[in-house]
Amino acid sequence: MTDFLTALKSQPLLADGAMGSYLFELTGRLSEPNHVYEAFNIEQPGLIEKVHLAYLNVGAQCLVTNTFGANRAKLGEYGWDRRVAEVNRAGVGVARRAISQFQAQSRAAGPFFVLGSIGPTPQELTDRPALEVCYREQIEALIEGGADALIFETFSSLE
Repeated sequence: MTDFLTALKSQPLLADGAMGSYLFELTGRLSEPNHVYEAFNIEQPGLIEKVHLAYLNVGAQCLVTNTFGANRAKLGEYGWDRRVAEVNRAGVGVARRAISQFQAQSRAAGPFFVLGSIGPTPQELTDRPALEVCYREQIEALIEGGADALIFETFSSLE
């Protein structure tokens, strides 16, 4: 995290674009029980790496992981609630591999960073214990996986 904050204080950093929109463009399908975007970190990592590489090739320095809906409540809708940590660690791993591949091919020095994406739950959670149960595993897995920072996206409730 220190390297990320140091870089952020010294220069603007360009982050990538919308993962879900790009995956929809590539696959033509929205997330559904047999096609969960976050599960692609495990089942189709090459597809996620392709998206990351596309963003790196146009100048992104920060890759946002494919973990937007990788919390217990959201993954539970698709039967993936027992794999929350695995999905999140894999999301960081595929972003790191894309950065390594990009640097090897382009000889770009960086800096490059991985931002762990955390999105809202299907139903608003305002009870602190419920929030902790839902998000603790995801946050810990993103940190253990090596995310440089966390990004909380599109929450409609400040609670």
